[in-house]
Amino acid sequence: MRKVLWSVLLCALLFAFPALCEDAYTLSIRDNPAAQTDKNYVRISCPLDEAGDVTVTVKDSSGSVVYQRYYPGCEGQFRSEDIYLKHGSSTASYSVEVSCGSTSYQSEIVLKTARIENNTACTAGYPLKSLNGKKSWLSVTFLDASALEGTYETFPVHVSNAYTLGNISFSVKNGSLRASYMPPESASVTVSSSSVHVALTSVDARALNTKSFHGIRSSLDTDIPLHGAEIVCVLVQLKVSYAPDGLEGSPDITQYGQQDRWDAMQNGTYSDSNG
Repeated sequence: MRKVLWSVLLCALLFAFPALCEDAYTLSIRDNPAAQTDKNYVRISCPLDEAGDVTVTVKDSSGSVVYQRYYPGCEGQFRSEDIYLKHGSSTASYSVEVSCGSTSYQSEIVLKTARIENNTACTAGYPLKSLNGKKSWLSVTFLDASALEGTYETFPVHVSNAYTLGNISFSVKNGSLRASYMPPESASVTVSSSSVHVALTSVDARALNTKSFHGIRSSLDTDIPLHGAEIVCVLVQLKVSYAPDGLEGSPDITQYGQQDRWDAMQNGTYSDSNG
């Protein structure tokens, strides 16, 4: 009998109080006609001038109602349940209205995607798994070093399997390769570490990102001698933190002309290894 009473009491408490999430943003709608947050959940707070029934309505930027709830018999300090609002892949805005009797309050809340910390990024070009058959999201970039002498070529950087995070510029001068990163200004990118691994043969290209790789290990903005190699395979990895709002989606992992360069590298390596 005692267990039954406790169960009934617990259910009553659950229905009496709004559902709350520990990591929710509290919008004091009466004091904030506009607000920003990077949290997924929002709770609405509002002091009521008179007792009454409260209706909370949330609309997205297109005017569609995404949340509406009627709270009967409220007085004093009103607090809604925690409301889930979808961020999407970029900034999203919602209009919020709290009405009680003849009084209503409105606010706009902008949801900014939280800053992403310590993710690995690399240049697009050619899937690494297509070289060695091993499961990997990484991609490598094939360069025609002989054609690149005295000039440069850029490739997009992809991160989080979702965004384009600027470009890497590859240049060759006097037979040495240099890789330089050009981040998008809006993303406030910080690079905590970088590596540039260069394979001069197809054998080393297949071994990239493994313990058996015996090619060149270097970093950004460093002159890397290519020892006369014409086609090289480069794996650039960056450890980055960034703000994703406004970034373009992930680029095509396989870039134009990369298959031809891989074929040429295999043929060149095969010819060299057979005299």
